[in-house]
Amino acid sequence: MRLIEEVGPTGKVYVRPEKSKKESASVKPPETATKKQPKPKHVGGGWYETAEGQKVRKSELEAGD
Repeated sequence: MRLIEEVGPTGKVYVRPEKSKKESASVKPPETATKKQPKPKHVGGGWYETAEGQKVRKSELEAGD
């Protein structure tokens, strides 16, 4: 097993064992911070209800909704 030395953001040196290929393959990629917002629900008469419960006109929605 090899040891890896890394310098942290504060300048401190950290020593850790190197991950095997099997371990690194099982690491999941981080989730993106840009999760898709749920579409507003059409409640009739040109009105939509947002995920927050606010009622807005279709013309007030952002482009692409």
